[in-house]
Amino acid sequence: ADMEKNGFVPSPVFLRYIARKITYYEKRAMHSKKMLTWHRNNYLRSTHGMNALLIGYGMKRDINSAFLIFEDFANFNIKPDANTFAFLMEALYVDAKDRFPYSQRLQFNPQDIEDVVGAAQIVIDAMAEAGIKGTKQFVYEHIRLLYTLDLLEDAKSVLVEAISTGKPVPKATIFSLGSRFANVGDFENARDVAGMSRAAGCGDFPRLVNLINNLEARADSS
Repeated sequence: ADMEKNGFVPSPVFLRYIARKITYYEKRAMHSKKMLTWHRNNYLRSTHGMNALLIGYGMKRDINSAFLIFEDFANFNIKPDANTFAFLMEALYVDAKDRFPYSQRLQFNPQDIEDVVGAAQIVIDAMAEAGIKGTKQFVYEHIRLLYTLDLLEDAKSVLVEAISTGKPVPKATIFSLGSRFANVGDFENARDVAGMSRAAGCGDFPRLVNLINNLEARADSS
């Protein structure tokens, strides 16, 4: 709270460190929530503190509590920031990674997938309404959520949109999406993604190109 009052913005890494400490086990998480939401503790409440609690629940795979904390922002007249929305998208990804394992992607229930995509759209709309631009972390979490749901074409569309509008794109995003396309045998899209690396400001990506070539050679020989 003091950091916020003095104009300092903690990094996502720092907030995750705090989040792990305050949600290490359930009793501590409940105590932390009471501290931040008790009506007499308004001097303790801050965007940064609420963000830490939000991503703490997200890392604990308690997606419902994470979104309830987000609802408390409005209840306490606290403005969300870029970290808020990146953490919400990250919480959705962490939950989806467990619910939709890659090895079972052909068995995913379409309605379950649609529900998660709908939740992601709620986050995107809320961020737009707040007038906040997506950060590099937000783009990363959004794309990996989509490819975790086996929505590779949608993930690629988000990547294309991010690059065309000048949004920052992490190099890890290029590699993860390109390799995911290659692993399912879609080498054309894999090369398209690899070819976007320079436009995304990540430079050439020979490691990804070599991976695609090796997987394609293995597929041709089998």
